[in-house]
Amino acid sequence: MFSFQFYVNQKFERIEGNAVKAAATFMFRSSIAGIIILLIINKFKYEFAPFTLFLSAVTSLCYILYSICSIKALGKINLSLFALFTSLGGMTLPFLAGILIYKEPLTPGKIICFICVFIALMITVDKKLDKKGLKYYLGVFFSNGMVGVLAKVYDASDYHKAGVASYSMTIAAIITLACGVFLLFSKEKLPEKSKSQKALSVLYSSGYGILNNIGNYLMLISISHISASAQYPMSTGGMLIVSTILCYFTKDKPKPKEIISVIISFAGIMFLVLLDK
Repeated sequence: MFSFQFYVNQKFERIEGNAVKAAATFMFRSSIAGIIILLIINKFKYEFAPFTLFLSAVTSLCYILYSICSIKALGKINLSLFALFTSLGGMTLPFLAGILIYKEPLTPGKIICFICVFIALMITVDKKLDKKGLKYYLGVFFSNGMVGVLAKVYDASDYHKAGVASYSMTIAAIITLACGVFLLFSKEKLPEKSKSQKALSVLYSSGYGILNNIGNYLMLISISHISASAQYPMSTGGMLIVSTILCYFTKDKPKPKEIISVIISFAGIMFLVLLDK
């Protein structure tokens, strides 16, 4: 689900461009789709708790920053490289939080995995990248990583809190409200589109919302059973591989070093799985 969301994200960017209003439109539509799918999953039930509202607001801010940085980054780098920055951020920060803050055991498998991920990230650094876009690459890395860290915070907290479906719905509702207000007052103009392009734009943003919200919902459930320092590296391996495969169906084919970095990352995941049975 996370791998395919990268694909539809890029498709949307090619229709709407990479303006801030495009990112807000994307998040507005995807969040509404997310709320609908989560309501269906949760049998149209919703729970409220003050702590859930607070952490949802913080997480929503990370998602909004991630969306803006994603739209900007996808205008400068290909899907495979974008997936690497996103996935490695989403893996590394929760991994470190699990070890350093929540005192999860630091095993040989985790150490080898972290080293492999670090090497993979260094390989992706390209001097030919647009240096003006560096802030967006790092923004994608850190904003997506913080979503995972906050998921761990939510799971480990002793405060009274709502279930994971309601938590996810609250995040989506706040994003919808924030982006809706922005769109209401924004004077920015998006590119002119045909009827078919408008339909595809709605389809891509809604599809992203469904994939992203179900994916995060499943991650929130699994983090109750698996340590963050193990879960996020394991899930990242699949995202890197599928995202790179998807690049072969786009005009931006993955470069040899991107393929190598994916192989190294995947090798790290295998060490984690084999050594930490």
